[in-house]
Amino acid sequence: ICLLRGAFTALIMVIASGIVISWVYDQSITGLVAASGVLAIVIGYAAQSTLSDLLSGIAIALSPAFKIGDILDMDGDWVEVIDQNWRVTETKHVNGQTIYYPNSVLANRSVINTTGGKRTIRQPLEFSVEPTSPPQMIRDAVMVAIGQCRLVDQTADNAVWFRGHGEFGYKIEVYFFTTYNDYVEAQTEVANLIWYTLRKHGVTIGFNRNHLYSADWDRADQLNPSSLVNITPRKDAFAAACRASVELKDLTGPQITSLKKISKHMIFGGYERMIKVGEESDNLYLLTEGAMDVYIPIEGGETKVATMQAPALVGFMALAMKQPRSASLYAAAASSVYEIEGRDFASFMCKHEDVMSALIETSAQMQLNNEAAREDADLTQKEEAARLSSLREMFRSRLSDLMRAG
Repeated sequence: ICLLRGAFTALIMVIASGIVISWVYDQSITGLVAASGVLAIVIGYAAQSTLSDLLSGIAIALSPAFKIGDILDMDGDWVEVIDQNWRVTETKHVNGQTIYYPNSVLANRSVINTTGGKRTIRQPLEFSVEPTSPPQMIRDAVMVAIGQCRLVDQTADNAVWFRGHGEFGYKIEVYFFTTYNDYVEAQTEVANLIWYTLRKHGVTIGFNRNHLYSADWDRADQLNPSSLVNITPRKDAFAAACRASVELKDLTGPQITSLKKISKHMIFGGYERMIKVGEESDNLYLLTEGAMDVYIPIEGGETKVATMQAPALVGFMALAMKQPRSASLYAAAASSVYEIEGRDFASFMCKHEDVMSALIETSAQMQLNNEAAREDADLTQKEEAARLSSLREMFRSRLSDLMRAG
C-alpha cells in the first residue's frame, strides 16, 4: 500500500509539472518529452536493478503472498516480515538478526508463508528408531511426548508419520506447531521429551552401530531410572524427604517404610510434565531429588511462577480439597519422584490416627493462611477458629471418603 501511494504521488507530480510548464510558462514540452525519453532510456539501463526492485515491490504489495507480521520460510531460514519499502523487505531472522531482501529477489524465488497470518509456525522434526517395537506404539508414544510440551500449540494439527524403513530403522517424521518466538526452545524441548518417552518405552533412537564399538549392547540398552537420567536415588532419600516435609514430618521410621511400600518410584527428565493444570487430583507426589518448575495459566498460555526444589510433598492440598490441579509442574532437571495413590494414602493415614491428626492440623492451618493472603482479609479470632474447625472436618471427611472408595 505504501509503495503504491508513493508511485501514484510521483506520477501526479510529474503530470502537474508538465501542465505548469505548458500553461503557466507557455513553453512547449514536446522537446522536453523527447529528451526525457532518451534520458529515461539511459537512466533506466543504469538503474534497472533499482527499477526491478521498485516494480517487484509494487507487485508484492498487490499480491496476497504475505504481509507485515507473517512468518516466512526462506529455504529453511525462518523470518518475520517487519516492514516493506520501495526497494527492500525488512525481516527479522529467528536468531534475532535483521535481514533485508531486495524486492526483486523475493519476487523471483519460492517463499513459503508458514502462518497464513497466524502467529504459529509448523516445525518439522525427523529421526529414526530401531525396529524393535510396533510403529503404532512408537507413534502413540511420540504424540504423548508432544502433548507434554508447553511450547507446542496443543490445539493445532500436530502429527507423527511413519515414513517406512531406512538405514537406521523406522523413519519417523514429526510436525508440531509453535510460536515464532518459541521456535528454538520448542525444538529442544520436543526432542528431549521424545527421547525420554521413547526410552521409557524401551525404544532406542536409530543410528549406525557399525561406526561405534561396545562389548555388550544389551547391557548398554538396559532401561532403568538411574541409567535413564543419570540419577541414582539414595536409599535414605524417601525418608529424608518425609522428614523435611511439613505434612509428613511426624512419621516414624516404620511408618515411613510402610508409606514407601505403597509408593511408586518415577523418574522425570528435563521438560517432562508431572502434573497438568485442571486435571483431577487423584494422587500426590513426594519429590525426593531434583526440581520442578511451576506454571500457571495466564492469557491463554502458561507462565512460570516458581521452581519447587526437593524435598517436597506435592498435591496433597488439591487432593484434600477435592479440587483440580491449579498449576502444571515440569521437571526443571532430572528428578526422582514417588507417586502415592490418593486412596492408598488415605488408608495409610487412617491406620495412624496420631499422624493423620497432625497432618490435618498442619494442612488446615496452611490453607487458612493461603486464604487469608489471597483474600487480604483479617479474620477475628472466632472466625479463624470456625474456619479451622471447618477445614479440619473437611480434610478428615475427604480422607475417609478416599479410604472407602479404595
